[in-house]
Amino acid sequence: ATGVRMALDCAKQVSGKAGDYQIKGAENLITFNMGGSTTTCASLVVGVGQ
Repeated sequence: ATGVRMALDCAKQVSGKAGDYQIKGAENLITFNMGGSTTTCASLVVGVGQ
């Protein structure tokens, strides 16, 4: 669930809907998540900018 939460947080940031923890000017963000025995990794780039 941690990776899903990170993706949701990125989507909120780039859409300007992060409320009190909004990063001013956020257009592009990346997540990186390691799971299992550190052999499973996933990255996601979320953006609305160039």
